[in-house]
Amino acid sequence: MTVKRVLISRPNNRLGNQLMMTPLVHEVIDTFPNCTIDLFVRGTLSPIIFENYKEVETIYNLPKKLLNICWTTLVSGLN
Repeated sequence: MTVKRVLISRPNNRLGNQLMMTPLVHEVIDTFPNCTIDLFVRGTLSPIIFENYKEVETIYNLPKKLLNICWTTLVSGLN
């Protein structure tokens, strides 16, 4: 069985937490050399941090104020 795709989730917008993901990304690349990696994060720094990682295919970026967006969407749907 071959792992083709890995999703790493770290929905925290602090720089240090995003930098601490880099060893995990390296470990995934070493363990599963032919897989692609998707990141599920919050904040605007991940595209900059992981721009030179050819294995990172997609970065799903949560907005900083997710709860406000969900609440606004819910309330607007009630009208």
